[in-house]
Formats: sequence, structure tokens, C-alpha cells
Amino acid sequence: FTALEGLRQLSLEGGVLRFGVPESSLDAAVKALGRCRVIDLSVTEADLEELFLTYYSEAGVDAA
Repeated sequence: FTALEGLRQLSLEGGVLRFGVPESSLDAAVKALGRCRVIDLSVTEADLEELFLTYYSEAGVDAA
């Protein structure tokens, strides 16, 4: 999973893998999950602040 573009907040605790990726990496993330035994899957849409931060960091613009 570490090769996923935009990967953030990767953690593995008690057999639960949690991570975040931008929308542009969702396809690659799902394909990476396809190589694993998946028992349950939850997908949460990013909040508005995170969307803006991701947009401006990808655009190379300082949001601050």
C-alpha cells in the first residue's frame, strides 16, 4: 500500500488496516485491496477542508 500515490494515515491495528487516499488513487487502492482477504470495507468521503487541502497541495499552491 505504501506505493499508492497520495497515501496518508496508514495504520494496521488488531488486523484492521486504515488509510486514506485521494479520489485519483481510489482505483489503485481497490486493486491493492483485491490482493488481500477483505472481511469488511468502509469508505468515507473526505470532508470539505481535506478536499481543499488536497487540491491546493496537488496544484503546488500554498494554502496558508
